[in-house]
Amino acid sequence: FLTVPVIHEGRVKAVVGVANKGADYDDTDTLTLSLLMEAVWHSVEAIESAAALRRIEWQLDPRRPVGRTIEPQPYGDLAELNTDGLIRTSVGAAVLTDIVSDFLDLLETSAAIYEKNGDYALHLVASGWCRLLNAASRRFCPGDDNRQALACGRWLCHESCWTDTARQVIDSGQSVDHACAGGLRTCAVPVRAGGAVIGAMAFCYGDPPGEPARRRELAARFQVDEDEVRLWAEAYETRPPFIIELAKRRLEVSARLLGEMVERRQAEEALRASELRYRALFENSLDAVLLTVPGSGILSANPAACRMFGRTEEELRRMRREDFVDPNDPNYPRLLAERREHGLAAGELTLRRGDGTTFAAEVSSVVFTDTQGNPRSSMIIHDISERKRAEAEQEKLRAQLAQAQKMESVGLLAGGVAHDFNNALGVVLGYAEMALDKVDRTSPVYEALREIHGAAERSAEITRQLLAFARQQTIQPRALSINAAVDGIRTMLGRLIGEDIDLRWQPGPDPWPVWMDPGQLDQLLVNLCVNARDAITGVGTIHIATDNRTVDEVAGAALPGCRPGDYAVLTVRDNGSGMDPETCGRIFEPFFTTKELGKGTGLGLAIVYGIVTQNHGCSEVDSGPGAGTTFRVYLPRHTGDTVPVVEEQPVAAVSRQGETVLVVEDDPFIRKLARQMLGELGYTGLEAASSTEALALAERHGAAIRVLLTDVIMPEMNGRDLAARVAQLCPDIRTVFMSGYAAGIVSAGGVLEPGFSFLQKPFSVRALAAALRQALDRP
Repeated sequence: FLTVPVIHEGRVKAVVGVANKGADYDDTDTLTLSLLMEAVWHSVEAIESAAALRRIEWQLDPRRPVGRTIEPQPYGDLAELNTDGLIRTSVGAAVLTDIVSDFLDLLETSAAIYEKNGDYALHLVASGWCRLLNAASRRFCPGDDNRQALACGRWLCHESCWTDTARQVIDSGQSVDHACAGGLRTCAVPVRAGGAVIGAMAFCYGDPPGEPARRRELAARFQVDEDEVRLWAEAYETRPPFIIELAKRRLEVSARLLGEMVERRQAEEALRASELRYRALFENSLDAVLLTVPGSGILSANPAACRMFGRTEEELRRMRREDFVDPNDPNYPRLLAERREHGLAAGELTLRRGDGTTFAAEVSSVVFTDTQGNPRSSMIIHDISERKRAEAEQEKLRAQLAQAQKMESVGLLAGGVAHDFNNALGVVLGYAEMALDKVDRTSPVYEALREIHGAAERSAEITRQLLAFARQQTIQPRALSINAAVDGIRTMLGRLIGEDIDLRWQPGPDPWPVWMDPGQLDQLLVNLCVNARDAITGVGTIHIATDNRTVDEVAGAALPGCRPGDYAVLTVRDNGSGMDPETCGRIFEPFFTTKELGKGTGLGLAIVYGIVTQNHGCSEVDSGPGAGTTFRVYLPRHTGDTVPVVEEQPVAAVSRQGETVLVVEDDPFIRKLARQMLGELGYTGLEAASSTEALALAERHGAAIRVLLTDVIMPEMNGRDLAARVAQLCPDIRTVFMSGYAAGIVSAGGVLEPGFSFLQKPFSVRALAAALRQALDRP
């Protein structure tokens, strides 16, 4: 096997190998093959030079038509049927014509550009041969409607170019080259954009048939004159093969160029649509949007930003970030650091408006690079000041509800404690009182009993205060004028607060009447004034005033427990030490006090809370350290007439007539005490530890029992139900209820219902005597 290189001008142009010898090749063989291949190479160069010369001569031939005018077809422009095709709308007819002319000028035949659905984006016919046969085959189609003609299947040139060629290109994505119905050849290539086939480009090439028989066949098929076929066939100038190859290469390049133009147009349209979309979002956003230079100023601001900051866009552009962000906001440096590290940040900030006011906002910011490579940042700002106000109001209402629930729970606890405590105190007080009546005043035992009795009385007072807070004291309300009530107790209040404090009374001109127990109103005033006195060190002033106020829905929401309506307002204001917010939040809690040990029980304002709540009112406190305190008590307006406050006279002393009294009490100590007190008073006592025992005694003694003295809360049956059952057995019996609190025999407001007598535990012998006589003397 012999191999030699073909070297020309110092470069290897080819390698030739032979294997035609049975023996080994020698140097002579090598020289002979080298000389032979050098001669062959010179022959190849001569042929290429001759072909190049012919191409130049053809291109320089003045007889070659260049830029031939495209004559319109008799049936019209098929591309006009294409109104919204991607290729035609993206590039336009003029540019498409320029692209096609690049290769159509070389061939002088026909060319077409198709959309993916088969619509013509462009259709040009440059040769007489193609115009003749195309127009002739159009006449095979019925009517003047080109759409129907294209669809009928008889338009031979259209079917050959589209159905047989271009559609296959679009379906397969591959180039197609085969014979057409008019005796030429059709070459078609796909047009791609974005990786997808969006259409096809095609042209016809080659010489019309030269054989007479083939011409006669075409004339018959297209139904045209044979001489006309011959004349147009002979008129076409043959193109050298290299021109056809050049046209095919230009067809492929033109298809790629067309696809790139469509892609670019699509990108431009998408960018324009995106810009319009985001401009609409920018302009119409309810949130403020700022485009900024990181660490520098504002480039643009939307209308919402101008409204939010109270500035024009031009004013905002002149501002720096520090001009509208509160630098004292602790979130500010944190969000800046987060954006520097991660390129984005989001959180709450305090921002400043043009008038200097501040507002809370949710801010999100992103750093990015624009199309020119410049660093930019965006800020989207959502004003949350209204939401913050709503959240604060919700939190305030939540705190009010929690406080109300806490006070209700404490009230229930206080009532229960008072009930149990009163039973124990009743035993101590009762036996101490009876012992005092039997011991000589000079005896040392007498003093000890007095101390025991006094301590028990003080403890009983605490339980009464607890009951007042728990809204479980028995009341007898009436229509009152609060001006008259204050006038009646003003002298006593002056003595109570002392000479160093100036008590000033500012009655309103005509305060609305209220429905309230006079004793409760006095109790409320005393506790407020004592609280004010204790807040004053040395000399000071306490103001008492009355007024009318109508509370609407908005004002009622700011006052815990206050319903819309008319209220008489009692105001007590002092210039004392005042309180901080934490203290204000706890002042109505029982046993809460800021006074020194032994200087107060912490029940005064708890009693005020209980009285106000029991009377369906509400209270308001304004205070601050060193600014004094103002209490406003809102009492509902009563529409009836008022009655004067008359001091109640004590019940007359007992008149012993030996009546029988049935005592019903589940506590054995109280039951035994009551039986002994009845004996001391000259009554005949019967004991029952339960409702069952009481009913049995009532059935046994009948009308002999004049009074039922019963506890209210008992295991088997409450006192009220027991009284109704006993009344059936003893029709004329009178009932006295006794209890540590009034639950069960009073209405929801604590008002004692008519026809009942009530004895508050713990009770004395005198109180028992008065209650029994009152019941017996009632008509």
